[in-house]
Amino acid sequence: MASHMKSTSSTVTSSLILPEQRVLAVSDMTVRFANSERTVDAVRNLSFHVDRGETLAIVGESGSGKSVTSLALMRLVEHGGGKIVNGSAALRRRNGQVLDVVKAGNATMRDVRGADVAMINSGALRFDDVMPAGPITRHMIEGIFLFADETRAVTFPITGERLRALLENGVSITGLGSGPYPQVSGVQFAFDARRPSGARLVGDLRRGDGRLLAGTDTVRLTLVTYPACRGGDGYKVPEAQAVCKALEANPTSAPRTADLVIRHLESMNGRIVPPPVGRVTRLDR
Repeated sequence: MASHMKSTSSTVTSSLILPEQRVLAVSDMTVRFANSERTVDAVRNLSFHVDRGETLAIVGESGSGKSVTSLALMRLVEHGGGKIVNGSAALRRRNGQVLDVVKAGNATMRDVRGADVAMINSGALRFDDVMPAGPITRHMIEGIFLFADETRAVTFPITGERLRALLENGVSITGLGSGPYPQVSGVQFAFDARRPSGARLVGDLRRGDGRLLAGTDTVRLTLVTYPACRGGDGYKVPEAQAVCKALEANPTSAPRTADLVIRHLESMNGRIVPPPVGRVTRLDR
């Protein structure tokens, strides 16, 4: 994607001042993929801006850098071995704060993308086979999430104390090794299955970066609709009531988990990286 897309508007300054109507301003951005054999600039010296109420369509032939641009703005391109090596991308957040997403840390970007913690009940994953080495197809991913509408992802605020209660449900005597058991991201916890249900978590909850997640803290949790909106697998989540009501009015407003997984795999550019260990520690083994 070449520099002919450059906007004639003013570039982003070091103080990250945007005109009042501007939501996003990308200036001179270059995204590079490098390995031992070669280096490729998938996007080079790209500049554009988007104002409030505008819709920008990026078009081009396959391989022109459309997807790389989107993934770079979400800072997901790094999962696929890419790196933003030049330029800036000033984003005006909903609270009015202007942020350069190129320089933002991982914790900040998780907040920008909409959730601090993500959780999915194991019952949503219907796959007992081992995927052989080789290409992962869309059909394979769709086969894991057989209940597309019940695995749409909704995001809502919840306290650390209430998040702990949800995790307790997931590792209870009825949850452990069954449908309620939680697969998590952005949170670390330990549990002991020898303890009674409802009191199996041991010690503090920790955020993905290791910081304490206190009971009085509020985080944004992404959870699939079966437990969040329907009380499936024994989960009771009144905090999700508002987003679930909005979903009833517009059933496609929440993304399908299958699509989120596919988008993540695409961002890895064919290079599958195992997730970090230590998110869940079982103490009775």
